Amino acid sequence: MKKAKLFIFILTVLICSTSDLKSQVFSPDPFLEAYSNSLLYGDYLDHANLYWEKTFFINKWYDKQGIRRVAKNFYDNNETLEHRFTRLSHGYNREGDLEVIVMEYHKVRNRKTGQISSTTVKKKFVLYYWKNYYVYQQIILK
Repeated sequence: MKKAKLFIFILTVLICSTSDLKSQVFSPDPFLEAYSNSLLYGDYLDHANLYWEKTFFINKWYDKQGIRRVAKNFYDNNETLEHRFTRLSHGYNREGDLEVIVMEYHKVRNRKTGQISSTTVKKKFVLYYWKNYYVYQQIILK
């Protein structure tokens, strides 16, 4: 009986410490920081390289070339002045991909008109992992 209790105790400690370690090791924060930095300091290729080869972006599926065009169009027309995420939640879906719910604040200057605008949007990112995280889906939530 003592051995069974000891085994259950050790198993519980391992599960709890592993789940805590997992939440630290597999945090979406480094990805979100890279995303913001690509908007603030990078170019359209830096940003496009954060997306997987096939990506659902806002309301449509894009291949790698398509997402590069979207990023190039954005960078050609806008300069990011401020960008940040507030992470609301994160966890893994049935497929093993990391799902992250965020509030995204983005302030831009239109390169043609000089007009400055900002927006705050609630989004869901589904991140696929292959040596790094990549956006597999980016969905605007209501």
